[in-house]
Amino acid sequence: MLTLYKRKIIFKIIFGYLLAVSVMVGIVIFSLTRLNEITESVDDITNRLAVARTLSQSITGKIRLVRFYAERYQRFYNQEDLDLFNEKIIDLQKGLDEIGSQFSNKSRLEKIHYIQQETKHYEEEYENIARLIMYQQSLLSTTFLKQELLIENQLSAIRINVGIVQHPDIFFSFGNARNSFQLMRLYQSKYLSEEDEKYYVMFKSNYGYATKAFSALNAALQNVAGNSRLSLNAVKANAELTVYYETFLKIRTASLKLKKAARKLDQHELEVTDTASVIASEIEDEYQIQNTVMQSLVLRTQIELVVAVVIAISLSLGLIYVVSRMITTPIFNKMQREAEELKIARDKAEIANRVKTEFVANMS
Repeated sequence: MLTLYKRKIIFKIIFGYLLAVSVMVGIVIFSLTRLNEITESVDDITNRLAVARTLSQSITGKIRLVRFYAERYQRFYNQEDLDLFNEKIIDLQKGLDEIGSQFSNKSRLEKIHYIQQETKHYEEEYENIARLIMYQQSLLSTTFLKQELLIENQLSAIRINVGIVQHPDIFFSFGNARNSFQLMRLYQSKYLSEEDEKYYVMFKSNYGYATKAFSALNAALQNVAGNSRLSLNAVKANAELTVYYETFLKIRTASLKLKKAARKLDQHELEVTDTASVIASEIEDEYQIQNTVMQSLVLRTQIELVVAVVIAISLSLGLIYVVSRMITTPIFNKMQREAEELKIARDKAEIANRVKTEFVANMS
């Protein structure tokens, strides 16, 4: 009978303990699973935001590179800089496509599309600038310099073949013509290097002086016997001077168009840079907010896990206590009562045996 009771006690204790452990393990596993899911979600959001932040920062860097090579080409007219500009524009467009694929937010996508449109306008404006630069350089390297050389040759021919010192009219007319032309060259060089309108006004004024001086030189050469043929040099120089002046006007027109195109280019660049900065700032703010929220969420989940473990341990102890109070104690009490009853029966039997023994002894 005692063995059966012991078995029941052992079985019930084991069952209660296993139930408590199962509850505790279940709660812990559920909490750990939830924590892992939250951690994975946090890592995914953090990684995506980090990628977007890196891409947005790279966009700003790519815009700077585009602007750098654009300015270099406008300054040095190097074909390599133009090729690098085109390469960086393509790289910038790819970067914009890549960062656009990272977002589903409508407002941010609209900003990215706006940057793409402005970048396209930027490229178109720069193509206009490149064509104007090529046109301007073509005028400078061919017609303009050629006219300077032709005028110098005509003046040199007059200087070599005429004793201008012996003829005061020719001497003064030649000096005025040469000086006016040299001033024109000076002011056109100043205008092209500094792009100051005052040099254009001075160039234009000296052109008027130069045409009058060349006409006066022609008249002086015609008045001196034997110089009628050389007067043709003055006529040709005056004609070349007109072509020189008109070519400069074309160069100036190209320069004005370049300024206008450059202003448009700067405006498009400013729009692209500002919008890219706004996107980068938004991503940075979102990254900081999400990072703070996720850290709080992870911390809260960890606290919940600790609480769950404590609750599980408490439940286990509670179940063990319940098993002890509601199952084990009644069984032990029953065994104790049965043992007492057995002891009383044994005592009665011993007394009866002792009385019987004494009775038999007395009878004998």
